[in-house]
Amino acid sequence: MRKILLGMILILALVVAGCGGSGVVVTPHDDTNADGHHEDEAEADYVDAVPEPVDVIETVEEVAPEVEDVTPPAPPESNVKSFTVEAKKFEFIPSTITVNEGDTVKLAVTSSDVDHGFALPTFGVREFLAPGNTVNIEFVADKKGTFDFFCSVSCGSGHGGMRGKLVVE
Repeated sequence: MRKILLGMILILALVVAGCGGSGVVVTPHDDTNADGHHEDEAEADYVDAVPEPVDVIETVEEVAPEVEDVTPPAPPESNVKSFTVEAKKFEFIPSTITVNEGDTVKLAVTSSDVDHGFALPTFGVREFLAPGNTVNIEFVADKKGTFDFFCSVSCGSGHGGMRGKLVVE
């Protein structure tokens, strides 16, 4: 019984010490009598000092002082540039489109006569244009320079000259 009680008190002392308690001293009393035999009494006082109570934090403000509301800045808005493009034998109208680097480019491209195509390889664009249908194309102009777009579907004798330019400044 004493061994169990002594073990429990030692565990309690370790727990209290681990929780930041201070001033706890656990000292088992020598319970042997003069001739070296253990006493049978279990009322020995094993704790000489009791730790003081720990203050409890009552509010969040005590843990974290007031912090200013820090809202991250909004990402810069990309400009959206929209164009309506007509494809007809053997031209694109407009034939030159000018945007700024970083702009989102939206093209509504319509063939007004026969099957055509719209290809702008630098920006991964290649679309088929059936007569009377509008194809919506969107990409980000993430490279500066002048880039050719062209008809990618054979549309007649002037097909090879059906070109336009995208200027990204």
